[in-house]
Order: sequence, then C-alpha cells, then structure tokens
Amino acid sequence: MFKKGEIYLAKLNPKKGNEVGKIRPILIYQTNINSFNR
Repeated sequence: MFKKGEIYLAKLNPKKGNEVGKIRPILIYQTNINSFNR
C-alpha cells in the first residue's frame, strides 16, 4: 500500500522525444485517487 510522503523508484514509459528511459524517484503526494480532480 502506498502512503503519503513515501518515495518510490519507477520506470516511466513511454519516453517522449529525446528523454532517456531510466528509473526515476516518485513522490506519493495523494493516496485517495477518488479525490483527484481533472
């Protein structure tokens, strides 16, 4: 389970343009996906 404030490593695909495909740190900012506004 993800918790707010935790940092994970993730491989973000697909790459765009000249971006290098590599593993990057990801910060969990919000854990309740139901409160996400678009």
